[in-house]
Amino acid sequence: MARTVSRASVNPAAYDPYAWVVSDLKDSPNQMGEEELTEFRQAGYLCGGTDEESSYDVFVPAPHERLYEINFHHPRVADWIWFYKAMFTQVGVRIPFSAFQMALLNRISVSPSQLHPNSWVSIRCFEMVCEYLELPVSVDVYLFFFTLTNPSKEGKHKKGFMSFRSAQGRKIFGLFEDSYHGFKDKYFKVRPAKGRHPFWLSLEGVRLIPTYWSFGAGSNTFIKVTYRGMSAVDKQIAEVLMAVFGRNQVNPHLLMGDRESGRDYICEKLFTLLFTLFFSFY
Repeated sequence: MARTVSRASVNPAAYDPYAWVVSDLKDSPNQMGEEELTEFRQAGYLCGGTDEESSYDVFVPAPHERLYEINFHHPRVADWIWFYKAMFTQVGVRIPFSAFQMALLNRISVSPSQLHPNSWVSIRCFEMVCEYLELPVSVDVYLFFFTLTNPSKEGKHKKGFMSFRSAQGRKIFGLFEDSYHGFKDKYFKVRPAKGRHPFWLSLEGVRLIPTYWSFGAGSNTFIKVTYRGMSAVDKQIAEVLMAVFGRNQVNPHLLMGDRESGRDYICEKLFTLLFTLFFSFY
C-alpha cells in the first residue's frame, strides 16, 4: 500500500539549494495519489511483476515536495530514489536496471528521473536493437550515436530534464513522441523494503548511480565519444548499426511493442539491407 511521507528539506531561512532548477518544475506538484500509486504497483509496472516487486516500497511525496528534491537529513531520514510514472507505463523501464543502464547512468552522472522520457526510449531501443542483432551493448557506442544536452530555455545556469539527442550525421532512431505532456507531475519515491538491498547501492553502501537530481548532471568529460576514440570492437558495432539504420531509421513504436514483433521488425530491416547489397553486385 502506498504511503505519504514527510518532507526532508533544508531550513527555509537558508539559501535556496534548488535555485538552479528550471521554474516550471518548481510549479509542478505531484498529482499522483495513493490510489493511483497502489494501482501502479498492483499492475507490476515497477519490476515487471517479478519477485523483485517485494524488494521495494513506494511512497507518495508530501504536497510541497518536488521531483528534484534531495534528502538532506540522512541517516535520520532514510534515503530514497525518485521516479516518474511515465518511465514505466509509457516507456517500459523496469527496476532493477540492466547492467548497461547502470553503466550509462554512472558514466553521465545523471539520476534516472532527470532523464527525459524520449531519452529513456532511445536507451531501451538501443538495448533491444543490439540484442536482436546479437551485438554487445556498449556504453561507448551509445554515446557515439547520442549527445547529452540540457535543453533549458532559462540558460546554462538552470537545469531541468536532461535529453539525449542524435549526434549530427548519426541518427539511427526516430522520436517516440514529438512532445511529452503530463509526465512531469506524476512521480513517487522508492525505498528498499525492510531487510532488502537496493540495486542502486553496492554491498558496501556506495551509490552505483546518482539517485537525486544535480546541477552537475552530465558534466563528466568522458561523455563525448568519437569514432577514433572507440575500441576496434565498438567501431565494428557502430558500423553495423549505421549500415542497417543510417538510411532507414528505427521507429520506436514498431520496436517497443511485444518482443516477437520487435525482433521481426529489426530482422526485416537487416534482411532489406542484405537484399539490397546482394543485388547491387549484379
